[in-house]
Amino acid sequence: LTISELTDGSIGLTISELTNGSIGLTISELTDGYIGLTISELTDGSIGLTISELTDGSIGLTISGLTDGSIGLTISELTDGPIGLTISELTDGSIGLTISELTDGSIGLTISDSGLIISELTDGYISLTISELTVGYIGLTISELTDGSIGLT
Repeated sequence: LTISELTDGSIGLTISELTNGSIGLTISELTDGYIGLTISELTDGSIGLTISELTDGSIGLTISGLTDGSIGLTISELTDGPIGLTISELTDGSIGLTISELTDGSIGLTISDSGLIISELTDGYISLTISELTVGYIGLTISELTDGSIGLT
């Protein structure tokens, strides 16, 4: 256990990972006084958690995918402030989910493992694609036509 004083008088706390696999915790102060919290992934496969401050003062949260196939969650800030959420596909075939912000501020949703894509078209309409899976499940496509109407396949 290490407790050290930071340059502004606040406290930096470090609990290092022990050889028996106990948790490693680090709480450090960022340059503007915000708190960066890191709980690193342990050798026994326990979760790794990182909370860091983004340039505009908001919070970026990352829970990395663990070696045992547990979920990997990332919440990162986009350039204009909204949130981009990514749950990556795991090695055991679990679903991969991505929610990202489109250029006009709306939300694009992608679920890669099941083949589901919801993306925004240039005029603000929504295009939905459910691709045919390798196991033979149905493939559905809803796209916008040039005249603004909807094409269903």
